[in-house]
Amino acid sequence: MSMNRYSKLLLLFLVPCAALCFVSIAHAADGRDPDEKVFALRPKTTEPKKFGHIGPTGILAHIEKGVKVTVEGTRKGSPAEDKFQTGEVIVAVNGTSLGDENPYMVLGKAITAAEAADGTMVFDLVSKKGPRKVTIQIPALGAYAKTWPVDCKKSARIIENAAAFYHQLLNEGTDGGIPGALPCLFLLSTGDDKYLPAIKKHYQKFIDAPKSIGSHTWNNGYNGIVCAEYFLRTGDRDMLPVLQAFCDDARDRQRFNAAWGHWNSDINPNYVAGGLMNPASVSVLTTLLLSKEAGVNVDDDTVLNALRFFYRFAGHGSVAYGDQRGEGGVASNGKDAMLAAAMQVASDATGDTSIYQSARDSLSMATLDGYPGMITGHGDNGRGDGIWRGIASSYLMKKKPEYFREVRDKITWWYDLSRFDDGAMGMVACNG
Repeated sequence: MSMNRYSKLLLLFLVPCAALCFVSIAHAADGRDPDEKVFALRPKTTEPKKFGHIGPTGILAHIEKGVKVTVEGTRKGSPAEDKFQTGEVIVAVNGTSLGDENPYMVLGKAITAAEAADGTMVFDLVSKKGPRKVTIQIPALGAYAKTWPVDCKKSARIIENAAAFYHQLLNEGTDGGIPGALPCLFLLSTGDDKYLPAIKKHYQKFIDAPKSIGSHTWNNGYNGIVCAEYFLRTGDRDMLPVLQAFCDDARDRQRFNAAWGHWNSDINPNYVAGGLMNPASVSVLTTLLLSKEAGVNVDDDTVLNALRFFYRFAGHGSVAYGDQRGEGGVASNGKDAMLAAAMQVASDATGDTSIYQSARDSLSMATLDGYPGMITGHGDNGRGDGIWRGIASSYLMKKKPEYFREVRDKITWWYDLSRFDDGAMGMVACNG
């Protein structure tokens, strides 16, 4: 199944510009009270590694009240290294003021335009010593094709650069949680077999001791998806005991015949409704569905309980955080998109699966419609949306081609702002 239904879609839509997340931003020109705070900002960090980055420029910055983009430093080896001073305020880029609209959008669009030309970016700065201009040169990757990320040379170069970075990262070693699972899934989705040994090496500790997977719902959901995709791609049976361990853990820890908490087996009804953690649980559901396709012994009650629980949210407001009504609106911090992917996998079951296909399409539309709130989210400023938006949006590529293209083209700035100068992909204002 995998390359035709899941990983291939990751290759086409998640990989080319897999942004993660940004500072929460509300709209500045939507009729709000002019005194209302437009930017929901996190406190200014004192740790350099946590400062927001401005795409592949290498500039580290922080947006302060009054919509000031203040330079906090530069990344070593980047185009901006040693060209900016801490405390300087960026007021314009390539002649466009950062005070006229969302500064993230201005910066992102400037990167997109520069990469489509010769890579030149000119920043207008103000400091205690007065105004000055700084010119830097970022790599010229070319313009986005009209069909991007499909048949697009720029997207292909982004994939190539990111794959090199994450392949090296895996070889150097990373933790066994989501920060390790996502690079593995990314490398799987490229379709290049040269990355398979590094992925398997990353999961060798689980292969050697499947019961060591632990009971962390977030990690198990994402790691389970990777292991299932790896098996469906390669047929490597070493992964089957690991998948069985993930499925057994899901069976043993499922709460209220519905979903799972953050971790362990504790019941904490004071934490959201029922103590369930849906953003983590949806990936466990996807793991169960993929594992069933892989031939693993998946407890039917466990997977059907989860399917029933999550299906109820489709078309009834955004997927809630816990066991409550849908939250309304379309800004779900990626939960709608996560569930769209699960419903895509469920739609390949035998028999009439039209209800899962309809749920997938509804959740995909909610994801496309969620542009105004895509960089907001509980605790992480939209990380979940960044991870899952691409694949969920893709389900409507053929059914709603004009709308799909409109949304994709509208957020190129968001994707370009999310890349680092070394090929990595990450968040502008969240540590990750």
